[in-house]
Amino acid sequence: MIRVLAIIGSPRKGGNTEIMVNEALKAAEETGAEVETLRLAEMDVKPCDGCLVCAETKKCVIDDDLMEVFDKMVRADGSS
Repeated sequence: MIRVLAIIGSPRKGGNTEIMVNEALKAAEETGAEVETLRLAEMDVKPCDGCLVCAETKKCVIDDDLMEVFDKMVRADGSS
């Protein structure tokens, strides 16, 4: 099964961005894809401090929800 991950960066829940993303996901679901949506405004995502530790370890040193986003991105077959 194909997995599609949608990441919404708009802070407006139910706004135009989310409406368009949901339409795209509906089409993906109709073809049998498993879909998931993440709303960044509902997550604790802090800014990068540029330490570059992630380049060596593949893990961020900042304790927030970003690793969850990265893990889901890696598992997804497509993103929007």
